[in-house]
Amino acid sequence: MLNKKKIFYILILTVSITILAIVVVKTFFIKDKVRQIDNELSQRDLDIVFGEDTALVPVFLYANYGCPYCRKFFSEVYPAIEKEYIDSGKVKIILRLTFKTANQDLITAMKASVCVNKFGNYEYLHQLILSQSNIVYTADFHDMIDDFIDKDIQVAECILGGAAYDYLKQNIEEFEALKLKGVPTFIIDRKVYYGFKEYDLLKKILNYHLTQINN
Repeated sequence: MLNKKKIFYILILTVSITILAIVVVKTFFIKDKVRQIDNELSQRDLDIVFGEDTALVPVFLYANYGCPYCRKFFSEVYPAIEKEYIDSGKVKIILRLTFKTANQDLITAMKASVCVNKFGNYEYLHQLILSQSNIVYTADFHDMIDDFIDKDIQVAECILGGAAYDYLKQNIEEFEALKLKGVPTFIIDRKVYYGFKEYDLLKKILNYHLTQINN
């Protein structure tokens, strides 16, 4: 008959094996069970980039401000990612606004976002739309966009010309060509990760890709 000491060691061993199995399964899932696209993505001129150009791991994020889980990512997960991975130069997030719509208010808001990001202070606009997504339908928002246009000729040319519209159209065409399923979608080193990710899971994914750089 087993004594208490032997039973304790068996329990410890069982728990350790279980934890190891979970780690192996998660690692295997990240390495082998994630869909992979054929070609590497490259950064484009009007992409909205959070982080340094020299960051080790580029994360392409297809999202839009009308998507509640995209806003949830930026409000709940992004601050921790920024502190641990972006500020340290390990990761950059390349936001590709992707929203197939005929609504002119939304199109104007997306055009303004990419143009202000390119030539002005995007952080204010980003936080404003993030916290009040319906503001894009208001007269005050349109007055603000008009103010951007009046004060900066580069922003004006970007919004009113074809560059921003062509860029957003290219995002949609790319999204469809890659057969992506919805937003938010993350693509890292050709691997596709669908849907909202809590911080702990996204951290595991990022750490996995960072380790691949050194292998």
